[in-house]
Amino acid sequence: MPTDAAVPSADPSDLLFNAQKLDEVINGTAESFVDRRGVERLTLTGALRLIGFEAPVAFTSGLSITRSTQTVTNGGNTYHADPASLPFTTTSTFNGAQWRLVSNVTQADLTTYAIPRAGASDLAASFKTTGTWEASGFKLDTNAVWSIVSSNPTWQADSGDLMSYDRAANKWSYSIASTEKFYVTAADGPARGDDAATSNGLTRKSQVETLIADAAGVRMQYSQVSSIATTSGASVSLPAVPSWAKRITLTPFDVSTNGSAGIKLRAITASGAVATGYKCTTAYVASGSNVAQTTDRLFDTGSSAATLNSGSIVLTNCGANKWVQSSVLCRFSDTAVQIGAGGIALTEALTGIEMTTANGTDLFDGGSISILFEG
Repeated sequence: MPTDAAVPSADPSDLLFNAQKLDEVINGTAESFVDRRGVERLTLTGALRLIGFEAPVAFTSGLSITRSTQTVTNGGNTYHADPASLPFTTTSTFNGAQWRLVSNVTQADLTTYAIPRAGASDLAASFKTTGTWEASGFKLDTNAVWSIVSSNPTWQADSGDLMSYDRAANKWSYSIASTEKFYVTAADGPARGDDAATSNGLTRKSQVETLIADAAGVRMQYSQVSSIATTSGASVSLPAVPSWAKRITLTPFDVSTNGSAGIKLRAITASGAVATGYKCTTAYVASGSNVAQTTDRLFDTGSSAATLNSGSIVLTNCGANKWVQSSVLCRFSDTAVQIGAGGIALTEALTGIEMTTANGTDLFDGGSISILFEG
């Protein structure tokens, strides 16, 4: 048994163990062995298999040598068959012209002769040395090359037929007879080589993005804010109007104030609340019905303290910055229905709606309002 002495060890037990392992390395058929420190290492057989050679056998007469991967041991050296001498049968005399030292394989050897994987004897007879290497399902002729050109990988399938990658453009392309037929870029996806900027071939990333943008531009959108309290203050804070909104529906529920001045709505633009230019008519259907017109508001209610207003007020964009309103409210406490309509041509885009008591001093004291934007 070997010892645990440090390397190198002069202990006789270690020397004997190492000698036996050396015999295993050179003459054994296993691909690995375990040294005295417990480390698994490759034998000569295992190392040869890694580089494509078959396990060596002792040289003797009568060996049938048909593959360049066959190896023999002779005089302490390992040899593989010279492809140019194949096939041959060994005699009792070792003929050095038929063999090459495994340690003496050159780059020229590797490019001139194909070395099949271990055990692939069916491929050996198919490999040629006349400019074309081939096997079942595989052929590589003199024009076929895999190369790195200026750090750009290129696969040349035949003269002028290339698949390549352009690092600068981040582009894979395939050319036939030196004409680009197909390419893929990170920015714009796949396309035919003869596509114009607008593309007449495969769907491109830019085309898809354009289609999505166009669809998004015409899609129906909506946004709703519900239950905005109308229980305090002389004004109610309403959300900003989205730029895409074409219709705005306000739905008050039991909105009331503590006075009789009523409630009004006015448009807000980037310049602020718009004070004039409105055309608004409101009718009250009840005992003693009356009709009122105003020019300083888009919507108007008459009121008395504790009047409960419920219904809907719809503002619709009718082109450019022109807006109209139509409304129907139930004034339950007054046993009345209010019907209204109006409009205004703004000089700027509508960005908000101002909701206040008509005189600015009466206060909201009940109810809520919701708002729906559509476009």
